[in-house]
Amino acid sequence: MVSSRLAGDRRRTVHLHGTLRIAQTCQDFEHGGWAGPPRFPQPAVVDLLLRHARVVPDDRVLRTAIRALDVMADGGIHDQVGGGFHRYATDTDWLVPHFEKMLYDNAQLARVYLHAYQLTGERRFRDVVETTLDFMVREMRTRDGLFAASQDADTDGVEGGTYVWTRDEVAAVLDGAVANAGPGPQAGDPGLAALFASAYGVTAAGNWEGRTILSRLMGDEQIAAMYELTPQAVASQLEVARRLLLERRGGRPQPALDDKAVTAWNGLALAAFAEAIPVLGRQADLAVAEGIAEAALGLLRGPDGRLARSFRSGRTAGRGGLDDYACLADGLLSLYEATFDERWLVAACELVDSVERQFADAAGGWFDTATDAEQLIVRPKEAQDGATPAGGATAAAIILRLAELTGEGRLRDAAERAIGQIERLALRYPRAFPVWLGALDFASARVTQVAIVGDPGAAATRALVEVVRRGFQPYRVLALGDPKSSMLDLLHGRFAMSGRATAFVCRDFACRRPVTEPEELAAELA
Repeated sequence: MVSSRLAGDRRRTVHLHGTLRIAQTCQDFEHGGWAGPPRFPQPAVVDLLLRHARVVPDDRVLRTAIRALDVMADGGIHDQVGGGFHRYATDTDWLVPHFEKMLYDNAQLARVYLHAYQLTGERRFRDVVETTLDFMVREMRTRDGLFAASQDADTDGVEGGTYVWTRDEVAAVLDGAVANAGPGPQAGDPGLAALFASAYGVTAAGNWEGRTILSRLMGDEQIAAMYELTPQAVASQLEVARRLLLERRGGRPQPALDDKAVTAWNGLALAAFAEAIPVLGRQADLAVAEGIAEAALGLLRGPDGRLARSFRSGRTAGRGGLDDYACLADGLLSLYEATFDERWLVAACELVDSVERQFADAAGGWFDTATDAEQLIVRPKEAQDGATPAGGATAAAIILRLAELTGEGRLRDAAERAIGQIERLALRYPRAFPVWLGALDFASARVTQVAIVGDPGAAATRALVEVVRRGFQPYRVLALGDPKSSMLDLLHGRFAMSGRATAFVCRDFACRRPVTEPEELAAELA
């Protein structure tokens, strides 16, 4: 059984105050985001706000998160033609990016836009997720099944040369092109080039050094009203325009790729693809996620179970740090939750065991380097979340999730001790510690555990699973399998009533009456 929870109500109230401070402190609602320029995406901050929007009736938190997501999605920091995000914006309006693309940014942003889609049902957020994941596969995946670290900002010495356009270039590609899918041209149709120019701000003068960085200036409804079209026709024609421009852009010189595969960043990518599997229902995402997992465990993990920091050209380099173990374990656990294949859960547990053996600080928490790493004057233990989550924060978050499935009280105790060391600082400076605050939030929440016994491929089992997965559920864990063979305490002692797929809704491993119908399960979860 898991240990007693953190003093839930008090800590959750204090934590909520910290989250509201994120929403209010230095928040620029007009332009979205916080502080700057330069303006960096802060996916962990936005994700924390979305978690609270799930349970907090005050809509300030949700409006702050959605505003940040909208301005980034519409801005030049977002590759409007090819998908994915550049590293940061150099201006207040998110228009002019530093054109480098980082794997860790795109993995984290895909995940937070996915959560926004689950929470709101807004199609525009799903579109961002799909195009970001598609970009990662198309341009950053290596032949080994892992993902490269980054794409350069420059092309042949010119920053952004691959991405920007003149009006004449857009017209040359789009003029005369006919949308061959969906609603065809209608009365008053301006032509594809003009339609695209209105949507994405393409002008003769340009908006950056005589050329145009594409940004979304008008929505489908506004353009439809302007040109007397239907929004569906606008959306269809713009999709065709983006496809044609991406094809033409592919013929340009491309930015160089840093094809080093960093373990922690691939763990972030794995989590993004894995979480997308049940939400988007795209079979390709499953293949990609399993490919990352297999490649990471086969190429980045040695015979002794130790992780390397990176892999490139058939060789590993460096010893894995805490973030490598924690992020990869997080991705593997997400893949288990998407597929219920326990080999990924076993691998995640092995990595967490390595964290406890190799990185634990006797005073609580974990060091960033293993016990046998190069000896430094001070053994590093970075607490603050940066462009990537702090290793300790990720470790605490995944350990808490695993404890809800496995019943390992020692795991929960270790995570609670680590959180206790950071809590006061995190609440004082919430934007610097969003992943830690997410772990604190989970530790003090009333987490719902759901155990389902049944054939994973059977329609009746899938119907129960779909009920559990509805919407954004950050405070829910799900296990599915055979109680006789599963390693999970959450499944032990469960059974199939009259041979039918059966669900058990539990808290702290104490379960309510079993149910077999989706409607009954929905009522139990309400």
